[in-house]
Amino acid sequence: PEYNIGILIVWMGPLPGWFLAWQRSAASNATIDFHIVTDQDAKPIADNIIVHPSSLEKESKRFSSYFGRSIEIKRPYKFCDFKPFYGLIYEEILHDYNFWGESDLDLLYGNIRSFVTDDVLSEHDRIYEFGDMSLYRNTQKVNELYKLSGSIYDLDEVLNPDVSVAYDEYY
Repeated sequence: PEYNIGILIVWMGPLPGWFLAWQRSAASNATIDFHIVTDQDAKPIADNIIVHPSSLEKESKRFSSYFGRSIEIKRPYKFCDFKPFYGLIYEEILHDYNFWGESDLDLLYGNIRSFVTDDVLSEHDRIYEFGDMSLYRNTQKVNELYKLSGSIYDLDEVLNPDVSVAYDEYY
């Protein structure tokens, strides 16, 4: 493929019972890399599944450092609000990809490349609009769209660790 894709998933807490099924579906998409940032001892079954050990505390520090303010992530579900920022926050993991994505462990993938073709990727900056899986062109312009006005939430609301705003699913 002309375009390479790296998908990032942040998962804190026990892995779901269907994790092996998820891995098998990810492994069957060998031209896409799946990065999992987790506090669990996840054993990848394929070369395209890459585990990055972490913790809520480490990720809180990562987000605090990027945004220049204290962000204490208390509940793992809060990472859903941060998904649109992954291209920037996890730049050291995602910088080599033409497209980066965010997804969840509760999906089983078919052959992603059969419908997310190079032709589709060449024509769009974002593919899919909801947080269960979205792909973003890995450019500064796209990664910094959150800085534009027009969102129903301001940055302070999104970064507030005490509320979930589903920022990954609203404009």
